[in-house]
Amino acid sequence: MDVYKNLHTANGFSIRSAKTGLVLAHCSTVTLINCIFHISESGRLKTINERRKRVHAFVRGELAAVNQLVKPTEREQILYNPYITEHFTLVSMNLPLHEASEVHCQDKYCYL
Repeated sequence: MDVYKNLHTANGFSIRSAKTGLVLAHCSTVTLINCIFHISESGRLKTINERRKRVHAFVRGELAAVNQLVKPTEREQILYNPYITEHFTLVSMNLPLHEASEVHCQDKYCYL
């Protein structure tokens, strides 16, 4: 499954089939295991050049849980901002991330 921040809701995420590209569900929180972080370079550059948000980055993994709240203070925050970095980044250490064993998405952020 692919998970990305839904640009049309305040605190929501979309779950998309990695095989078909179809959006299967929307949720407020989602947890994935065996994750990789994907960013379309052409989409990132288009976002930067046009200064317009678009879906070009997502987390791909196996669906583990939906709509289960966790305490973000107990986890490491992940950030992606196309205007600042080319990668998903572990905020506490400012390190690029390419994969993770588990990712939880809640509110506006993702967490390890």
